[in-house]
Order: sequence, then structure tokens, then C-alpha cells
Amino acid sequence: MKPERLLLFALLAAAASAGSARARDPFTPAETLSCRAERPLWQLRGIVGQKGDYRAWLVFSPHQWVQKKPGEQLDDRWHLAAVDALSITVDSAQACQPPMSFTLKGKLYDQDDNSAIAGVP
Repeated sequence: MKPERLLLFALLAAAASAGSARARDPFTPAETLSCRAERPLWQLRGIVGQKGDYRAWLVFSPHQWVQKKPGEQLDDRWHLAAVDALSITVDSAQACQPPMSFTLKGKLYDQDDNSAIAGVP
């Protein structure tokens, strides 16, 4: 076989194998997500409820506020493990990072001083 044809055959074989390596069945979950230490893509904005039934208010974007209860998945990486009056605990969905806690500022039943807005002197 001539060297030019051999080179052409090698290039075609490499291109065919590279194309098939990139193709993936979108209905099959990815094997594993990276376990790199990354901050969540959401922020804790509040907690509502009563003892034994607290729910976390999370914001994912300015227009996407979500209320979650313990046991629910937050995103691809984080699972809401616990919610109490002032904090939440999340753990990694792949169990490759230690649990993290997020605590709200203030105290239980603390209110903002919005007397000027409410019209109260």
C-alpha cells in the first residue's frame, strides 16, 4: 500500500473514532460528575415553617426561587440533608465531599427594621 493511502486511511480512522467517542446517549446518565470542590450555584435566602416541618427558600437566579424540604435534590451535585430554624445542611449527591452547613444571619423571629417603609415612626 502506498504511504499516501496509508496516511489517508489513518486520518479517516482517527476522525471516525473521535466522532463516535463524543456521541453519547442523552438518556443514559453520565457515569460520574466531577468531585471537585465547588460552591453551590444557589443561595439560601430564608427558612419557613415550624419545628419538624421547616423548608428552605433557595434562589438559583434572580427569577428562580425554589422552596425545598429535607430529602430533596437541589441540583446535580447537592442534596438537602436537613433544615432547622436557622440553617440547612447539604451533602454531596455522589458522597465525595463532606456535608456543608449554611446559616442565616440573625436570630429566630428576628425582623428587619422597616419602620420607615411601613410608615411607623
